[in-house]
Amino acid sequence: MNLIDRFIGYLAPDLAIRREMLRQHLDFVRSNNVELDRLRARVTLQNISPNQEVRVKREQILFTARELDRSNSWAHGVFNSIVDNIVGDGITLVPMIGMRRGKGKLNRDANDRVEEEWLEWSEGVDLERKLTMGEVQRWMEREAWVAGEFLIAFTTVNDGRRIPLALDMIESERLATIDEPPNFRGVEIVQGVELDAQRQVLAYHIWDRHPGEDVALKARRIPADRVLHFRSQARVGAVRGMSRVY
Repeated sequence: MNLIDRFIGYLAPDLAIRREMLRQHLDFVRSNNVELDRLRARVTLQNISPNQEVRVKREQILFTARELDRSNSWAHGVFNSIVDNIVGDGITLVPMIGMRRGKGKLNRDANDRVEEEWLEWSEGVDLERKLTMGEVQRWMEREAWVAGEFLIAFTTVNDGRRIPLALDMIESERLATIDEPPNFRGVEIVQGVELDAQRQVLAYHIWDRHPGEDVALKARRIPADRVLHFRSQARVGAVRGMSRVY
């Protein structure tokens, strides 16, 4: 990494990551003997829809971003810095329940009880009870940058915890690449996202395993009201997210 890259990385880490991705993309283009002019590869220009653009480009961009985070120590450090600065150890709950007739006064007893319950639950919020809420928040922020998308399914559990709620953290690659045209009711599936005739999300179709594992995959349907789906949209109308280093 040259001096210019170091300077840009200090002032604007997101721009520095984009520069590194562009450099890797150009190396890929040259290694595959794609003809280049002065500024870009010669490509066939097409007017494609937002969802088609994501369908064509998302996977390659995501793989590049994950490889940067995994193998490029400089890019990995930039992602760490972003997460440290935005999330830190985690954003916690501060209950502010007021007295019923207190004219703005806080109900200290109620707030203390809520805070105690929150602290106990947030010590192990995932299905395996291994991750704190702060660690989940750090994962969310990192996925927002690297993948541009993540899902969390709110799952009822019966494992002895006082609040029987767990967070099922789902990487974007597990959102099934299923497409089905509209049926007689106008319901369709676009890249694993089930939509009604008004383009409202009805459900998500999730692979039971990561597609990178060498196993047969099965998709399960999870209603939208049980899922938090964050996506960084490259274009209005896209149902899937794109990496922020795009």
